[in-house]
Amino acid sequence: MKQQQHPPAKRFEDALLQLSRTQPIGTVFDDFLDFALLFIRWWEQKHEDYSALERKYPEVNAAALFSEAYIAMADVADDNGAGFKDPFGDFYMEHLSKSRSGQFFTPETICDFMAQIQMGEEIPDNATVTDPCCGSGRLLLSAAKINRKVTFYAADIDLTCAKMTLLNFLLNTMCGEVAWMDSLGLKHFRNWKTGKVMLDNGYYIPYYKIITPEESAFSQYQTNQTEDQQPTTTTPTSSTSIKRRKPKTPSPQLILEFK
Repeated sequence: MKQQQHPPAKRFEDALLQLSRTQPIGTVFDDFLDFALLFIRWWEQKHEDYSALERKYPEVNAAALFSEAYIAMADVADDNGAGFKDPFGDFYMEHLSKSRSGQFFTPETICDFMAQIQMGEEIPDNATVTDPCCGSGRLLLSAAKINRKVTFYAADIDLTCAKMTLLNFLLNTMCGEVAWMDSLGLKHFRNWKTGKVMLDNGYYIPYYKIITPEESAFSQYQTNQTEDQQPTTTTPTSSTSIKRRKPKTPSPQLILEFK
C-alpha cells in the first residue's frame, strides 16, 4: 500500500525540526531563508555558499532536509494553484514568536478583508501598495489577490521578517521592493528589488537583486515626502522668501500599516 504523504505545511515543519537537533530552531529558520534565497539565484550558485550552511549541521543530512523544506515551502505557497499563501507565518508564530518579541501576524482572512475594503474590486496597474511594517508580507499577498500587476513596497525592522516577505514576493512573482529598515526613522539597512522575466513558454521566472537606498524608488519616495512636508522659511532681513517646492504628484498608493 502506498504511504500517504503528509500535507506540505507538515513536511516543511518536520524538515526544519529535524535540522533543529543540531542548532536552535531560530538559527535553523534563518539558515533556511538564506538557503532558499541562494537557490532562487541558481545562476550565481557557489558550492561554498551551501557548504558553509551544511557544516553547521553535522548530525543530519542538511542538504536533503533544506531541499525537502524548500519543496514543501513551494507547495504551501502554491496552495493547489491558487497561490498567495504565506508558508512562513504560521511556523514562525508557533516556533519562534515567543523568543522574538512576541510577534503574531494578522490572520489571512483578516488580511483579505482589509485589502478588499481599502482597494475595492479594481485598482489600476500603475498603483503602488505599501506596508511599512510587513511582517511576513501577508497583507501584500492579499493585495496581490486583487491585482498582482501593481508595484509592491514592503519594509520591516526585523531582518527575518524582511526575508520572509522577499521570498513571498518571489514565490508569487510580485514586483517591487523589500526593505530591511526602520520605517519611523527612515533608516535603511538593506534593500532588495524583485522582478520577473517571461520565458518562451509563457511562464515567469522571478529574480531579485540587492540595491542601495539611492537606487530604491521606495527610499526616494520617502525622502521626497519628508522634504515636501518641511515648512516654508523666510529670512527676517530679506524680503526674499524660500518657496516651498511643489509636491510631486504620486501614483495612486495604498498603505497597509498593520501586521
